[in-house]
Amino acid sequence: MTIVISVSSIRGGVGKSSLSLELSLYLSTKGKVLLIDTDFYAPTIFNEINSRLKHKALSATKHFSRDVFKGLCEVKDSVVKASTNFYVMFSDPKVNLWELSTDIGTKEFWIDENPNKPSQAELGLAKIKEYTDKLSFDFIVFDSMAGMAYPVIFFSYLSTYPIFLTRASLPQVEDAVGFINLVGSAEKPINLVWSNVPNADSFLQTTRAKLNQAIQEKCGNRFRALGYIPRDPEFERAALEGNLTMIPNALNSAYFKQLNVLINTMFNNK
Repeated sequence: MTIVISVSSIRGGVGKSSLSLELSLYLSTKGKVLLIDTDFYAPTIFNEINSRLKHKALSATKHFSRDVFKGLCEVKDSVVKASTNFYVMFSDPKVNLWELSTDIGTKEFWIDENPNKPSQAELGLAKIKEYTDKLSFDFIVFDSMAGMAYPVIFFSYLSTYPIFLTRASLPQVEDAVGFINLVGSAEKPINLVWSNVPNADSFLQTTRAKLNQAIQEKCGNRFRALGYIPRDPEFERAALEGNLTMIPNALNSAYFKQLNVLINTMFNNK
Protein backbone atom coordinates (compact mmCIF):
# COMPACT_ATOMS: atom_id res chain seq x y z
CA MET A 1 0.00 0.00 0.00
CA THR A 2 1.23 3.46 -0.89
CA ILE A 3 2.19 5.56 2.15
CA VAL A 4 0.89 9.13 1.99
CA ILE A 5 2.65 11.93 3.91
CA SER A 6 1.59 15.58 4.08
CA VAL A 7 3.81 18.42 5.30
CA SER A 8 1.89 21.43 6.62
CA SER A 9 2.47 24.63 8.58
CA ILE A 10 0.41 27.66 9.51
CA ARG A 11 3.12 30.22 8.77
CA GLY A 12 5.44 30.59 5.82
CA GLY A 13 9.21 30.53 6.11
CA VAL A 14 9.50 27.64 8.57
CA GLY A 15 11.13 25.30 6.03
CA LYS A 16 8.06 23.31 4.93
CA SER A 17 8.97 22.94 1.26
CA SER A 18 12.62 22.21 2.08
CA LEU A 19 11.47 19.46 4.44
CA SER A 20 9.10 18.07 1.78
CA LEU A 21 11.95 17.92 -0.74
CA GLU A 22 14.53 16.45 1.66
CA LEU A 23 11.95 13.95 2.92
CA SER A 24 11.19 12.87 -0.66
CA LEU A 25 14.89 12.46 -1.44
CA TYR A 26 15.36 10.38 1.69
CA LEU A 27 12.36 8.18 0.88
CA SER A 28 13.66 7.68 -2.68
CA THR A 29 16.40 5.52 -1.11
CA LYS A 30 13.61 3.28 0.23
CA GLY A 31 11.25 3.15 -2.74
CA LYS A 32 9.52 5.08 -5.52
CA VAL A 33 8.33 8.57 -4.53
CA LEU A 34 5.93 11.13 -6.00
CA LEU A 35 6.23 14.63 -4.52
CA ILE A 36 3.13 16.73 -5.26
CA ASP A 37 3.42 20.49 -4.80
CA THR A 38 0.01 21.68 -3.59
CA ASP A 39 1.24 25.09 -2.50
CA PHE A 40 -0.95 26.77 -5.09
CA TYR A 41 -0.29 30.31 -3.86
CA ALA A 42 3.48 30.42 -3.31
CA PRO A 43 5.09 27.34 -4.93
CA THR A 44 8.85 26.90 -4.53
CA ILE A 45 9.52 23.21 -5.32
CA PHE A 46 10.19 23.85 -9.03
CA ASN A 47 12.86 26.47 -8.28
CA GLU A 48 14.35 24.48 -5.39
CA ILE A 49 14.84 21.39 -7.54
CA ASN A 50 16.24 23.30 -10.52
CA SER A 51 18.71 25.16 -8.30
CA ARG A 52 20.17 21.75 -7.52
CA LEU A 53 20.12 20.36 -11.05
CA LYS A 54 21.94 23.39 -12.53
CA HIS A 55 22.74 22.67 -16.22
CA LYS A 56 20.32 19.71 -16.22
CA ALA A 57 17.42 21.87 -15.07
CA LEU A 58 13.91 20.55 -15.70
CA SER A 59 11.53 22.37 -18.00
CA ALA A 60 8.15 23.33 -16.62
CA THR A 61 5.50 20.79 -17.52
CA LYS A 62 2.54 21.88 -19.64
CA HIS A 63 0.17 20.95 -16.83
CA PHE A 64 0.42 21.29 -13.06
CA SER A 65 -1.12 19.86 -9.88
CA ARG A 66 -4.02 22.31 -10.03
CA ASP A 67 -4.87 21.10 -13.54
CA VAL A 68 -5.03 17.50 -12.31
CA PHE A 69 -7.44 18.37 -9.51
CA LYS A 70 -9.56 20.42 -11.92
CA GLY A 71 -9.74 17.47 -14.33
CA LEU A 72 -8.00 19.38 -17.15
CA CYS A 73 -5.32 16.78 -17.86
CA GLU A 74 -4.14 13.26 -17.21
CA VAL A 75 -1.83 12.74 -14.24
CA LYS A 76 0.98 11.49 -16.48
CA ASP A 77 1.02 14.84 -18.28
CA SER A 78 1.95 16.67 -15.09
CA VAL A 79 4.59 14.33 -13.64
CA VAL A 80 8.31 14.53 -14.37
CA LYS A 81 11.21 12.36 -13.19
CA ALA A 82 13.66 14.45 -11.15
CA SER A 83 16.15 11.77 -10.08
CA THR A 84 16.39 8.05 -9.33
CA ASN A 85 13.08 6.82 -7.84
CA PHE A 86 11.95 10.44 -7.42
CA TYR A 87 9.11 11.99 -9.43
CA VAL A 88 7.46 15.36 -8.97
CA MET A 89 4.21 17.10 -9.87
CA PHE A 90 4.83 20.85 -9.81
CA SER A 91 2.46 23.64 -8.87
CA ASP A 92 2.12 26.39 -11.48
CA PRO A 93 4.86 28.97 -10.72
CA LYS A 94 2.81 31.62 -12.56
CA VAL A 95 0.27 32.19 -9.83
CA ASN A 96 -3.00 33.87 -10.80
CA LEU A 97 -4.70 34.76 -7.53
CA TRP A 98 -7.98 35.67 -9.20
CA GLU A 99 -8.28 32.28 -10.89
CA LEU A 100 -7.33 30.50 -7.68
CA SER A 101 -10.05 32.32 -5.76
CA THR A 102 -12.70 31.03 -8.18
CA ASP A 103 -11.82 27.32 -8.06
CA ILE A 104 -9.40 25.73 -5.57
CA GLY A 105 -9.87 28.67 -3.22
CA THR A 106 -13.53 27.75 -2.67
CA LYS A 107 -14.97 25.30 -0.15
CA GLU A 108 -17.14 23.65 -2.83
CA PHE A 109 -14.06 22.56 -4.79
CA TRP A 110 -12.89 20.42 -1.86
CA ILE A 111 -16.15 19.48 -0.11
CA ASP A 112 -19.32 18.92 -2.14
CA GLU A 113 -22.56 19.95 -0.46
CA ASN A 114 -24.01 16.56 -1.38
CA PRO A 115 -22.27 14.03 0.92
CA ASN A 116 -22.99 11.27 -1.59
CA LYS A 117 -21.23 13.08 -4.42
CA PRO A 118 -17.43 13.34 -4.71
CA SER A 119 -16.01 16.83 -4.85
CA GLN A 120 -13.82 17.98 -7.74
CA ALA A 121 -10.76 17.55 -5.52
CA GLU A 122 -11.75 13.98 -4.65
CA LEU A 123 -12.14 13.15 -8.34
CA GLY A 124 -8.62 14.49 -8.97
CA LEU A 125 -7.27 12.53 -6.03
CA ALA A 126 -8.85 9.33 -7.37
CA LYS A 127 -6.96 9.86 -10.66
CA ILE A 128 -3.70 10.30 -8.74
CA LYS A 129 -4.34 7.11 -6.77
CA GLU A 130 -5.05 5.18 -9.97
CA TYR A 131 -1.81 6.50 -11.49
CA THR A 132 0.38 5.74 -8.46
CA ASP A 133 -1.14 2.27 -8.01
CA LYS A 134 -0.57 1.43 -11.67
CA LEU A 135 3.08 2.53 -11.54
CA SER A 136 3.72 1.03 -8.09
CA PHE A 137 4.70 4.13 -6.15
CA ASP A 138 5.68 3.43 -2.56
CA PHE A 139 5.29 6.99 -1.23
CA ILE A 140 3.34 10.16 -2.01
CA VAL A 141 4.44 13.40 -0.32
CA PHE A 142 2.16 16.45 -0.39
CA ASP A 143 3.85 19.82 0.11
CA SER A 144 0.93 21.92 1.37
CA MET A 145 0.52 25.68 1.36
CA ALA A 146 0.95 27.63 4.58
CA GLY A 147 -2.22 28.29 6.57
CA MET A 148 -5.49 26.55 7.38
CA ALA A 149 -7.16 26.68 3.98
CA TYR A 150 -9.30 23.80 2.71
CA PRO A 151 -6.48 22.18 0.67
CA VAL A 152 -4.24 21.98 3.75
CA ILE A 153 -6.94 20.28 5.82
CA PHE A 154 -7.90 18.03 2.88
CA PHE A 155 -4.39 16.62 2.37
CA SER A 156 -3.74 16.27 6.10
CA TYR A 157 -6.94 14.26 6.57
CA LEU A 158 -6.12 11.80 3.79
CA SER A 159 -2.49 11.27 4.79
CA THR A 160 -1.18 8.14 6.42
CA TYR A 161 1.25 10.37 8.31
CA PRO A 162 0.36 14.09 8.61
CA ILE A 163 3.36 16.23 9.62
CA PHE A 164 3.06 19.74 11.04
CA LEU A 165 6.19 21.90 11.04
CA THR A 166 6.57 24.86 13.40
CA ARG A 167 9.10 26.91 15.31
CA ALA A 168 9.60 26.99 19.06
CA SER A 169 7.68 30.14 19.95
CA LEU A 170 4.48 30.71 21.92
CA PRO A 171 2.51 32.24 18.99
CA GLN A 172 3.33 29.27 16.79
CA VAL A 173 2.41 26.87 19.58
CA GLU A 174 -1.11 28.33 19.49
CA ASP A 175 -1.09 27.77 15.71
CA ALA A 176 -0.14 24.14 16.29
CA VAL A 177 -2.83 23.61 18.93
CA GLY A 178 -5.54 24.94 16.61
CA PHE A 179 -4.37 22.77 13.71
CA ILE A 180 -3.97 19.61 15.79
CA ASN A 181 -7.39 19.91 17.41
CA LEU A 182 -9.03 20.48 14.03
CA VAL A 183 -7.29 17.77 12.01
CA GLY A 184 -5.73 15.29 14.42
CA SER A 185 -7.33 12.23 16.03
CA ALA A 186 -6.30 9.41 18.34
CA GLU A 187 -6.23 7.06 15.33
CA LYS A 188 -4.15 9.48 13.25
CA PRO A 189 -2.25 11.95 15.45
CA ILE A 190 -0.48 14.96 13.97
CA ASN A 191 3.29 14.46 13.95
CA LEU A 192 4.75 17.72 15.26
CA VAL A 193 8.26 18.68 14.12
CA TRP A 194 10.13 21.67 15.51
CA SER A 195 12.00 23.61 12.83
CA ASN A 196 15.45 25.22 12.82
CA VAL A 197 16.48 24.02 16.30
CA PRO A 198 20.09 24.58 17.44
CA ASN A 199 20.25 21.17 19.10
CA ALA A 200 23.40 21.96 21.08
CA ASP A 201 21.50 24.62 23.02
CA SER A 202 20.29 22.95 26.23
CA PHE A 203 18.02 25.90 27.05
CA LEU A 204 16.06 25.50 23.83
CA GLN A 205 15.90 21.76 24.38
CA THR A 206 14.23 22.44 27.72
CA THR A 207 11.94 25.04 26.13
CA ARG A 208 10.87 22.58 23.45
CA ALA A 209 10.02 19.98 26.09
CA LYS A 210 7.85 22.52 27.91
CA LEU A 211 6.11 23.49 24.70
CA ASN A 212 5.45 19.83 23.90
CA GLN A 213 3.91 19.43 27.33
CA ALA A 214 1.72 22.52 26.83
CA ILE A 215 0.46 21.15 23.51
CA GLN A 216 -0.13 17.72 25.05
CA GLU A 217 -2.30 19.27 27.76
CA LYS A 218 -4.48 20.99 25.13
CA CYS A 219 -4.53 18.29 22.44
CA GLY A 220 -4.10 14.98 24.25
CA ASN A 221 -3.65 11.95 21.99
CA ARG A 222 -4.33 13.94 18.80
CA PHE A 223 -0.67 14.94 18.92
CA ARG A 224 2.70 13.19 18.72
CA ALA A 225 5.95 15.06 19.46
CA LEU A 226 7.96 13.58 16.62
CA GLY A 227 11.18 15.55 17.05
CA TYR A 228 13.04 18.42 15.46
CA ILE A 229 14.96 19.55 12.39
CA PRO A 230 18.26 21.07 13.52
CA ARG A 231 19.72 24.31 12.34
CA ASP A 232 22.48 23.06 10.09
CA PRO A 233 25.13 25.65 9.07
CA GLU A 234 26.67 23.25 6.56
CA PHE A 235 23.32 22.70 4.86
CA GLU A 236 22.52 26.44 4.90
CA ARG A 237 25.92 27.35 3.44
CA ALA A 238 25.56 24.78 0.64
CA ALA A 239 22.08 26.16 -0.15
CA LEU A 240 23.34 29.76 -0.31
CA GLU A 241 26.28 28.76 -2.50
CA GLY A 242 24.12 26.65 -4.81
CA ASN A 243 25.90 23.42 -3.90
CA LEU A 244 22.96 21.28 -2.87
CA THR A 245 22.29 18.31 -5.14
CA MET A 246 19.56 15.76 -5.81
CA ILE A 247 21.74 13.01 -4.34
CA PRO A 248 20.26 11.96 -0.96
CA ASN A 249 22.57 12.84 1.92
CA ALA A 250 25.37 14.03 -0.35
CA LEU A 251 26.49 16.36 2.46
CA ASN A 252 26.10 13.75 5.22
CA SER A 253 24.58 16.71 7.05
CA ALA A 254 22.98 16.99 10.49
CA TYR A 255 19.71 17.81 8.69
CA PHE A 256 19.65 14.52 6.81
CA LYS A 257 20.78 12.46 9.82
CA GLN A 258 17.96 13.89 11.93
CA LEU A 259 15.49 13.32 9.11
CA ASN A 260 16.43 9.66 9.21
CA VAL A 261 15.63 9.59 12.94
CA LEU A 262 12.28 11.36 12.44
CA ILE A 263 11.06 9.04 9.69
CA ASN A 264 12.08 5.87 11.51
CA THR A 265 10.37 7.12 14.68
CA MET A 266 7.19 8.03 12.78
CA PHE A 267 6.96 4.73 10.90
CA ASN A 268 7.71 2.63 13.99
CA ASN A 269 5.10 4.40 16.14
CA LYS A 270 2.16 3.83 13.77
